[in-house]
This record gives sequence, C-alpha cells and structure tokens, in this order.
Amino acid sequence: MTGLQNVVFGTDYPYPHDEISIGGLRMLRRTAELSGEERAAVLGDTASRLITPR
Repeated sequence: MTGLQNVVFGTDYPYPHDEISIGGLRMLRRTAELSGEERAAVLGDTASRLITPR
C-alpha cells in the first residue's frame, strides 16, 4: 500500500481509553520489529517532514 516513510502514529488522546492510545504508543516504543530510525520516523520524524515547508 505505502512505504514506512509515509506512516505516522497518532491518536485522539485524551478521548479514547488510555489502553488504546497510550498502550499503542508504548507498544511502538518497545517493539523489536522496528529499527530505531523507523521508530523515530513513525513517532514524529515523518509527520515533521510532511508538514514542514520546502
């Protein structure tokens, strides 16, 4: 569908339950399936790149 370079993590926090929004964030921070660079991209670097004017 798309490459990891286009994936960002986001929630509707504080509206959904903590186990959904914060639990997902905790899981992303712990998973061994992402490298440090991939994790940083999903958790903010990609969003920053997408919204920063060129």
